[in-house]
Amino acid sequence: MVGPEEGPGSTGTETPRGERVAKGALRAGPAEGIEISPGVHFDPYRSRWAGVLTPDEISACRKYGIPIAFDCAQIGWVASTCEDDGDANIDLISIIQDHRRELARTISELMAMQAADELAPGEARSRGLEAAATLEASVPLPSVVSRDKLHTVLQQEVVRFLGAKSLEPGPGDAFEYRPWRVEDAEAYAGIFGNERVWEHLPESWPGPLDVETAASMIEAANLGGHHAVYAVLRDGEIIGQIRLMFNQDYPGLRAAEVAYVLGEAYWGQGLMSRILAEFTARSLATHGLDFLCAWILPENVASARCAERAGYLRDEFSGEAELATQVDRERFQRYKCFSADFSR
Repeated sequence: MVGPEEGPGSTGTETPRGERVAKGALRAGPAEGIEISPGVHFDPYRSRWAGVLTPDEISACRKYGIPIAFDCAQIGWVASTCEDDGDANIDLISIIQDHRRELARTISELMAMQAADELAPGEARSRGLEAAATLEASVPLPSVVSRDKLHTVLQQEVVRFLGAKSLEPGPGDAFEYRPWRVEDAEAYAGIFGNERVWEHLPESWPGPLDVETAASMIEAANLGGHHAVYAVLRDGEIIGQIRLMFNQDYPGLRAAEVAYVLGEAYWGQGLMSRILAEFTARSLATHGLDFLCAWILPENVASARCAERAGYLRDEFSGEAELATQVDRERFQRYKCFSADFSR
């Protein structure tokens, strides 16, 4: 099991008594699962399509260190250990575990060299990412989605233990983030009715917006259970939007995609990099996320610089182009920011 609380090379699940439990050992009791209340059992290896987790099952996952992930298809949380029919011919969890253990040896060596001042933190991190990429390339996985899961889990291991960048979350409270309200429709229409704002978004410009249509779009945005959409305010004035999409499914990791828009009247003032840095630190902490990702067009240099100033790094994944097409981000490039990089 790949758990967010495990160190390099650790396996299994931690019980309340501190014992390590192998995957098969969790299958216990009359219903082949964990007893979460008298006579009620929960199998963390059941089919993904058996349904989303109940509050009691989520509590059991947290108690036993079983990682969970948001399933946007079912709009709810499932155990990352669940069986997914899409990966019926491979045991992706076991493959990831094996490669984490192998990577752990390299990480331990690099940590020792870093502690002895034989390597600068940045160099140790670079070598760790190179080792992770080599491992990633060594196993032929059937889909780009599976390859990306392995890539991201190994990448996270390196970032957790080698050369964190010690990003500062910033002073905070410079901007306000709140859900859109119907009474904001005029401001919404002013931002999203502008064709230039849509030039670097994955969706097509819907055309000029009237206030009534804007109000309907606000109501629709606030209905989504798998995302959180916020109006961004400065001194009480709406200047843009920032959105989190909890559609990132990685074993043992909690992640989200971030997308941001600034009204044209506020371009060129350095505001978005400040907003993104502040919102990123806030979201990683508030939602307990391991990382955030942003998809940016290569010609959108200003947005890429904004992301880099906020702590995001270009993600070097060999299958990026294929993955981008699958997630409706064709031609876009992915950037990531890890919670491990922020000062504690």
